[in-house]
Amino acid sequence: MAAAETLAEEHGITEGEAVRRALAVFKFLSDETARGTVFRMQLANGESERLRILFA
Repeated sequence: MAAAETLAEEHGITEGEAVRRALAVFKFLSDETARGTVFRMQLANGESERLRILFA
């Protein structure tokens, strides 16, 4: 998994830890999206934009 390797290197963690963290974030987003939570991202210019998180 190239993504896990890249994240591990960038954050000084093992690939296994990178995968574990990614799954924790995925679970959080999945649970919150199911509850109807709306996520927004603050852009560098100060504006905010709604994130559309899609799960198959």
